[in-house]
Amino acid sequence: MVSIEEYAQAWLSGKVCLHPTDTVPGLSFNPHLPLAEQNFIALKARSAGKSPISLISSYEVAARCWQTLPGAWEEILRSLWPSALSVVWKASTKCPKSLIAADGTCGLRMPEWTGDTVWMHQLLVRLNSPFPSSSVNVSGEPSANDWNSALAFLKDKPNVFLPKLTPRQVESQLEKTFTPSTVIRLEEDGSWGMIREGVLSRSAIKKKWEQYAKRS
Repeated sequence: MVSIEEYAQAWLSGKVCLHPTDTVPGLSFNPHLPLAEQNFIALKARSAGKSPISLISSYEVAARCWQTLPGAWEEILRSLWPSALSVVWKASTKCPKSLIAADGTCGLRMPEWTGDTVWMHQLLVRLNSPFPSSSVNVSGEPSANDWNSALAFLKDKPNVFLPKLTPRQVESQLEKTFTPSTVIRLEEDGSWGMIREGVLSRSAIKKKWEQYAKRS
């Protein structure tokens, strides 16, 4: 059984933390702590200027990290989230610098936690912070798409926290089929562009966008 408080303390102290998602396992770090970002960059051999997409527990967390959304996007996201949809928009002054890309944007996603991953929602509520999430790999190399592969990659690595999942929780991760989240970018005029089509289809987003755009 995962201890929410043990996980939170490891994350807050600067360790790189393994976690499940609604798609594949990920790595997270405390974006408010420079040491945590350094540990993450060292583990991934990642470029310092490359910012990860962050998971959030509520729209209110997104509102802290982003500037005011264009058009009807607040209403659209409140209707689309939680889902496997990552959204890129302009970062606010309250957004941790480690999450801001070179172009001033920040990517966020509110996953739908179900079954054996519901504890992750409880963790994100406890942290009340954007929770950066990146694939389990050295940057540029194939990622670990199941829990056991992730554990193998992280074995004997320093500054890492591995939550103790139950056998059933591990099994549920092994049952998942790898499909990445969909990533879109919002534009100032209220339009949007597809960066990567994944679990959530372009047509589903377009339908919702057209629905709310007509109301505004």
